[in-house]
Amino acid sequence: MPLEINNQDLDIPDLPGISLVAYYRDKPDKLSLLIRDVQQQLDNIYGNNFIPYDLDQVHGTVIGCEGLKIAKGIVNKWFYKHRNELKYSDFSGLLSYFSNTKILPLKIRFGGYQQDVDYQFLSRRKHPTNRSFQLQNSDNNQLIPIIIGWSSIEQEITTDFNQLRYDCQQYNFLHKYHQREQDIDNDFYLRLGTITNNSNNNHKIEAEKIIIDYLQKRSPTIIELSNKNLALVKYQNLLLPLNNTEYYPLEKLNIDDDFINYLY
Repeated sequence: MPLEINNQDLDIPDLPGISLVAYYRDKPDKLSLLIRDVQQQLDNIYGNNFIPYDLDQVHGTVIGCEGLKIAKGIVNKWFYKHRNELKYSDFSGLLSYFSNTKILPLKIRFGGYQQDVDYQFLSRRKHPTNRSFQLQNSDNNQLIPIIIGWSSIEQEITTDFNQLRYDCQQYNFLHKYHQREQDIDNDFYLRLGTITNNSNNNHKIEAEKIIIDYLQKRSPTIIELSNKNLALVKYQNLLLPLNNTEYYPLEKLNIDDDFINYLY
């Protein structure tokens, strides 16, 4: 049975944070090309109002590992916040899982989705074509442009990426958007920069349409996601700027008590 607790008992700070991410810094050439091409499209639309992220900074989050160290271990933030459960994160188990899971490697596909094709998956009840690019509202009167891809086999979108996130619960890591047992988050998304939002909603909708149409006409970008593309990051800023984000590739990482104590 879940341990009922008062959310005021523990104060788990937002920063610094720990996340398991993909393609931070090193990227396949075709992913770098896609990012640059979409950033150029955004520059054409928004000009100086669009501030692109550094290419090395762009990444996809697999699962947040935020938590708080107490005497018994590292309390997972999202089990605590969303389910009122004290769960102690098992980093060694998590790393072993990503080294051995048969789900990896998988293919992530960006763009090239056609409205008349059934890909056997809807993202937030929308066809992948219409979810391949989004302008998300943010604080400080900004928009965040993101491109979204999905794990795919030929013409079918799989839920393998969501399963990766779900499996992390075995090691007491809860994905931020798996608040309920039945929740699904299969989106692999990349934030591309920030846009000063000084336009009306109609302009935002039109800008989204321009980029969605561009991605629809563009050949699909299909990249492999494997353990060698993953890293733990310790960050002071959610945008993961290079100058103050620590980066630990999973393939080279040895987890011990000293390292865990340093992270938290």
